[in-house]
Amino acid sequence: MASQGLLALLVTTAMILLAGVCVALFTEPPVGWHHFGTPLSGFILASVIGVAAGLGAGDDAGRRELVGLAATAHISVYPARFGLKLIFGFDQGDKWTEHLLTFGINVTSLTVAA
Repeated sequence: MASQGLLALLVTTAMILLAGVCVALFTEPPVGWHHFGTPLSGFILASVIGVAAGLGAGDDAGRRELVGLAATAHISVYPARFGLKLIFGFDQGDKWTEHLLTFGINVTSLTVAA
């Protein structure tokens, strides 16, 4: 069961990254996206969203698909941006390692909190 969840996460992340690549192929730079949160703010936000998603799914407060979408919407921006940057190139000041770390922290904290 856990391996299926990990596989789903990897496939979904790859699909979002490829979607970012596709968007980049049909647009032109610059990517006007410069304000990401810190790893700490990502951890706090993902934890709060994870708890809310867990509570919402536990008492069947809403459709599970909508709860899942709301829970992961803020995480999907990282692979999408990396897809764009793979085509346009990374800037000198890009903090891509921090963004990868934040992505991992967000996914982990959301999963544990839910």
